[in-house]
Amino acid sequence: MHAAAYPSPSNPAVSLPRLSILGHPPKGQASLPLPVPTIIKPKPATNAPPAALVLFGLDERGKAHGAWFAKETAEAAVAAAETMGMFSLPVEDDAVRSLAGQLPQGKIFPSGKAFVPFVKASFYDALMAHLPESERDRARQPVRASGGKEASRTEAASAGTGTATVQRDKPEDWSKIKVGSLVLASDGPGDGWYEANVVEVLPEEKFKLRWYEWPDLPDFVRPVTDIALLHPRHQIA
Repeated sequence: MHAAAYPSPSNPAVSLPRLSILGHPPKGQASLPLPVPTIIKPKPATNAPPAALVLFGLDERGKAHGAWFAKETAEAAVAAAETMGMFSLPVEDDAVRSLAGQLPQGKIFPSGKAFVPFVKASFYDALMAHLPESERDRARQPVRASGGKEASRTEAASAGTGTATVQRDKPEDWSKIKVGSLVLASDGPGDGWYEANVVEVLPEEKFKLRWYEWPDLPDFVRPVTDIALLHPRHQIA
């Protein structure tokens, strides 16, 4: 209603409509319809490309691995699966699509192998159920999932102007992290924590790390606040 329609010293002739003390309009006065609220539905996220292929398999310790790959990397992922002794499953129905949506996205190494993170054993069983029955027994057998772990045990790491052989050391305190320490790091929110070797100590309490299971991936940097420690008695093969 326009401001001029309200009673005021300059406009005393205008009166407001009569209202009942119960909040209803008096008889003879029509009630105005209430506005209908507009419901805005959130749009689904479209940042990630759709999954076209799932890779999964057991490593030599019997731990389950699984990841999804987009169409652009599906061909390379199939080749990586053959190299690594893993299984590839095309995303062709809603059941597999639902499983793929709960997996982390994999990465292809320049070497042609793939980064396929750990998954729960129960989730691995759900993926395995979509394989042909003739392949399920083989899928229950441990395979080599990373292909580079032995190399990571003896590789050289940069340390200042020289090189030092990486020795596995599990520090008991963050202040004791040094080149050769074995720590835990995450690749991002929602991802798991995995073993990584410290290959260089940087200024401002930062460290250059290399994945223990996937040394083919590029080195990465984490501040000390984003690093977790292993228990001293933790055993790693």
